[in-house]
Amino acid sequence: VFRNLQGGSTLTQQLVKNAIRTNERTLVRKLKELLLSIAIEQRFTKDEILQLYLNEIPYGSTNYGVESASQSYFGKSVREITLEEAATLAALPKAPTRYLNDPEALDGRRHAGVEPGSVDQIVGGDVELGRSLAVYLRESGRDAGGAGPGDTAGP
Repeated sequence: VFRNLQGGSTLTQQLVKNAIRTNERTLVRKLKELLLSIAIEQRFTKDEILQLYLNEIPYGSTNYGVESASQSYFGKSVREITLEEAATLAALPKAPTRYLNDPEALDGRRHAGVEPGSVDQIVGGDVELGRSLAVYLRESGRDAGGAGPGDTAGP
């Protein structure tokens, strides 16, 4: 009955899975992840969970966390990046090595399903992360075109 224990998960569950760092696929591990996820969601806000997640996931090479990746790849703080750069960072965690070694694949992932003005889909269908990105952009004064105070819109 429980042989193939895989499927979709919430951002909190991904955070827990990354923290545990095991490929074990058992019911016991899934239950542990569920209990830890519930505890995290009771203790932290969604914004805090997103911050924890973005600051611990791998972005390729020796970059763990979105700030490290932003500094390494763009030479600036994540608070200063354009929408295009944010989309690049959002695309990387799925398969950092592949995307860093294949610019065309990265470009395809970065622009997958994007319609003009659609930030929800800019991260290749990850709507939750896309919405979080939209909130970040709105709160930092950036618009959907990628320009913020003192920035110039990218290509």
